[in-house]
Amino acid sequence: MMYLSARHTVRPSGLARHIRCCGTTPKWDKDNRVLAPPMVFITGEEMTHYAMNLFRRKCVDPYLDTSQWEYFDLSCRHRDKTNDQVLHDAVEAGARIGAIFKEPTITPTAVQNEELGLKNILGSPNGAMRRGWNGFTISRDTIHIEGIELGFKKPVFFERHAVGGEYGAGYGTVGEGVLKTMFYPKGLVDGAIEIDSRRLTDGCNAANIA
Repeated sequence: MMYLSARHTVRPSGLARHIRCCGTTPKWDKDNRVLAPPMVFITGEEMTHYAMNLFRRKCVDPYLDTSQWEYFDLSCRHRDKTNDQVLHDAVEAGARIGAIFKEPTITPTAVQNEELGLKNILGSPNGAMRRGWNGFTISRDTIHIEGIELGFKKPVFFERHAVGGEYGAGYGTVGEGVLKTMFYPKGLVDGAIEIDSRRLTDGCNAANIA
C-alpha cells in the first residue's frame, strides 16, 4: 500500500512507498533522481489506480524523488474508515500546495454502499474538492477506440464549469414555458441583461439552481 494514514502525519520515503506498493526493491541510485516539487497525489480505485501504479513504477519512481508529495487515499473503503476525514485533509492540502494529481474516484451508489460494506453515505469527492478549491474548469476530450463506432464523426470537447455546477447545485421542477437566466447590474432597477433563454416543451422539467 502506498497510502498514508487518515491524518497523513507520517510520510514514507520514496523507497518505502515503492516497496510497499510494488513489492520489489527499485534498481536506481536515489542521488541521481530529480527532486520533484511538492504536489498532492490523490489515489482512487478500479482500473486507473492499477494503471497508475504501473506508470509510477516504470516511469516516475526511477527518475523522480517524490518524497515531497503528499498522498491521500480516496478509495471508498478508506473514506468510510476515516469518516471522510481523508477527503477534508486532501482538500486542505490541495488548497495549501496548489498542485494536484488525482486518479478517478467513485461516488458510491446505494448498491455499491452495500457491496462495499460502507457505514457512511459518501458524497461526491469531486464536488468537495471543487468547492474547496474555488472551482475549476474540467476539460474532457472524447476517447476514440479503433473499431468502435461512437455514433458521431467529429470530435466532441466537453467543458464543465464547477463553480455552481451540478455537484453543488439544487434544482426546481417547472412546466412548459420559457426559462431565462438574467443579470441585474448593482444599483439599477432597469437594464437587466439576459444571459440565457430557452423554451421548454415538456410538461415537467428540472431547472438547475446554483
